[in-house]
Amino acid sequence: MTSKEQVMSRLELNPIGGTPVFPRDLTLGLDALDISTEKIFKDEYNADLAAKAVLALQKITHHDAVVGCIHSAGFNVECFGGEMRYPERGIPYVQRHPFSSPDDFYKFKEREYDYTQVVRSYDIVKSSSPDLAVFGNLEAPVTRAGIYRGLENLMMDLSLDQTFALEIVELGVERAMSYIEKLAENQSADAIFFAAASDNPDMIGPEVYESITLKYMSQLINKIHKLGLPVVFHPHGDFSSDELSSTLDKTIDLGIDGFQFAEQNDHNIILQHTKNRCCILGGINVTDSLLLGPDERIINDCNKYMKDLSKEDYIFMCSCSLHRGISIKNVKTMVSAVKEFDSK
Repeated sequence: MTSKEQVMSRLELNPIGGTPVFPRDLTLGLDALDISTEKIFKDEYNADLAAKAVLALQKITHHDAVVGCIHSAGFNVECFGGEMRYPERGIPYVQRHPFSSPDDFYKFKEREYDYTQVVRSYDIVKSSSPDLAVFGNLEAPVTRAGIYRGLENLMMDLSLDQTFALEIVELGVERAMSYIEKLAENQSADAIFFAAASDNPDMIGPEVYESITLKYMSQLINKIHKLGLPVVFHPHGDFSSDELSSTLDKTIDLGIDGFQFAEQNDHNIILQHTKNRCCILGGINVTDSLLLGPDERIINDCNKYMKDLSKEDYIFMCSCSLHRGISIKNVKTMVSAVKEFDSK
């Protein structure tokens, strides 16, 4: 039984084998290779080196699912005239959001990032390790729009000029779907993962979340399912709270195949909503347990989730994506703890 089979069976609500682990590494693989961030992103995207980095980390930690490239917000920034910074041993970050000025939106909105080399990284990963599950990683509607406009500006737009905010959201949805179609053409990904830090009802409010995030996610999910790919959604916010209980149900009702809970959620309450409806994903907190350790704490935290969820349609993840600077040793401890729990 392969890692891919274990992952996909859970997205199909028919789990087989042990609990698969998906750390959602976006840049940590660069530490596994001990190379500068700029080597991936300077000039043309370096597909060969990106794929090598993804696989180098997996060979150390033995997790079951990967993102098929080294990911950057630059995919959403530089083609529209924005600016990125690539610290030598750091995480790529936005120096200037492309649509911080509304004039720039109308000037540059017809442009599109060339994903050819990014998709090639996915293809290399899939062909090199066909037994792994490969997720396409994208930003959800409000999160992507926040990268385009700058989150503070977008929040003002949502309050004062929602028509303009929706233009930006809709552009992001179009560009996201274009990327997904490219991943689907050659079966470069097995599933699609939507990261949604800013699609957070605790931040933007349940009304905006339901009227904008859910509306456009519904469009994306329907199109992605027609391409034969399952969808995992990872909105931030405390969906285990009483206030967001109905919002969580509306989110699951979109037809998502997996829901990843973020920090501060009660996973048992989330499970009450997801059970027999979609796969549940999540696990230990990146910013304390995984970042700081020690091993005993990591193992205890992993066991807490495994005790409650390992018999369910469950994929173990940490609370958010992994980036440079996180201890690879700690990630290996996390993966090993999950595997050892299953073997008891």
